[in-house]
Amino acid sequence: MKKLLFALSVATCLNANAQTNVCFSTATTFTTGNSNPSCIISTDLNGDSKKDLVTINGHAANNVSRLIGTGTGSFGVATNFTSGLQPQQGICADFNADGKVDVVTANAGANTISILLGNGAGSFGATTSYTAGSGPLAVVSADFNSDTKLDLAAVSSSGLAILLGTGTGTFGTATHYTVSGSLDAITSADFNGDGKADLALTNSSLNTVSVLLNTGTGTFGTATNFTVGTMPYSVISADFNGDGKTDLATANQTSNDVSILLGTDTGTFGTATNFTVGTTPYSVTSADFNNDTKADLAVVNRGSNNISVLAGTGTGSFGAASTFSVGSGPESITSADFNGDGAIDLAVSNGSTNTVSILLNCILTDINQLTNTNNQLNIYPNPAQNNFTVEVSNNQKQLLTIFDINGKQVLSQTIQGTTNIDASSFSAGVYNISITGNNSFSNRKLVIVN
Repeated sequence: MKKLLFALSVATCLNANAQTNVCFSTATTFTTGNSNPSCIISTDLNGDSKKDLVTINGHAANNVSRLIGTGTGSFGVATNFTSGLQPQQGICADFNADGKVDVVTANAGANTISILLGNGAGSFGATTSYTAGSGPLAVVSADFNSDTKLDLAAVSSSGLAILLGTGTGTFGTATHYTVSGSLDAITSADFNGDGKADLALTNSSLNTVSVLLNTGTGTFGTATNFTVGTMPYSVISADFNGDGKTDLATANQTSNDVSILLGTDTGTFGTATNFTVGTTPYSVTSADFNNDTKADLAVVNRGSNNISVLAGTGTGSFGAASTFSVGSGPESITSADFNGDGAIDLAVSNGSTNTVSILLNCILTDINQLTNTNNQLNIYPNPAQNNFTVEVSNNQKQLLTIFDINGKQVLSQTIQGTTNIDASSFSAGVYNISITGNNSFSNRKLVIVN
C-alpha cells in the first residue's frame, strides 16, 4: 500500500487559478502506441508502492497498455496485452484474491467481458472472456451478493448484465436486466444506507441516471430515473456536501456541463444542479485537488482538448471551472498521487493522439505547507470488520478519503472529532485512509477482515 511521501524539492506552479486555488503544471505526454486509448486507470501493478497506468485501447488495437510509474510523475514505455474485440472501458481489482492487480475490459465488438489476471510484476496472463450482452460499453466491480467475492456489472445497448464472481478469477453466467434507454456508464455505491452495493447507470437517450437498488443476493430492483443534463456519458459517486450520504455527478456531452445529484441515503436523489465545463465533456472524476478538505471535480472535455477542474465548496456546489490543456481527443481521466508529494495529480487518455497526459498538482509548492498530524489521529478497531471509528483530536472539520489496495476511492466524507464509519460493504483487504485539513494531513492503513 502506498504511503504518502513528501518531496523535498520545490514544485514549479504553472496554470494556477488564484480564486479557486487549483494548480496543475503543464501536461507531460507519454505514448501508448495504440489506437484510441478510451479509458485510463491508475493502480499499482508491480507492488512497488508507485502508481502505474493502464489504458483500454479500442478500435483496431484490441488491447490494453501498461505504463509503469517511476514515482516521480513519469512513466516507462508502454507494454501491450491482448483483450477482447474493441474494448471501451475497464477496471482494475484483485479478482482471484492473490494480492495482485487484475484487469477487466468491456468489449463492445465481441459482446463480452474479458479478464486478464495479473502476475504482480506488471504483466498479465491470457485473456478469459464471458458473454455480457450486446456491445458492453462499461463495467464496474463490487460484492453484489455479500459473499466477500468481487462480482461484475456491465452496461450495454441490451441493458445491464450481472456476473457473480467465484473468488478465483472466474465468473458465472450473466444475469440480464432490461433498463430502458441507451446506457453508457456505470458506478456502484451504497445509495440507501443498507450496506449493499447499488448501481447507477447513465442513460444518454433519456438524459437520466438510472438507479437500481441491490437486494443483497446479487439481484436488483427496478430502475428509478433521475434527470440530469443532456446526453450524460460518465457517472461517479462521492460525498459532495459532507453529510455522509452518497451523491452522484455526471458529465453531460451535449449540454456541456456536469450535474450534481445530492443523495438522501434512501436510494433517491434531489433535483440536479448543473455546472458549466468545456465542450463535449466525456469523463469525470473527484478528489481533493486543492487540499481544503472538500471534494472537487475534474472533467475531460473532448471537444475542446482540455480538462475543467471545479473546486468544491463542501455544500454540494462548485466554483467556476479552471481549464488546463491536454492532448487531442481526450476521453478518460483518473486521479492519484503520481510523484509522491502528497497532492493529487491527474492522468488523461487522448484518443486522437494515442497518448496519456500527466498533469502534476502544484498546489503544494513546499514541503512545509502541510503538517503531519498522524499523532492526532486514532483508528479503532484495526483490523475492523463491519465498522470502525476515526478519532481526530484537533476537532476541526477534515476530509476523510479511503482507497482500496488498487487505489480506487471507496469513501469520501467530511468528519469532525469522533466519527463511526460503516465498513459493512467493504471487501476484506488493506485500505489506505487519508485525512486532510486546511494545513495538515494524516495517512494510515486499515485492515478489513471477514
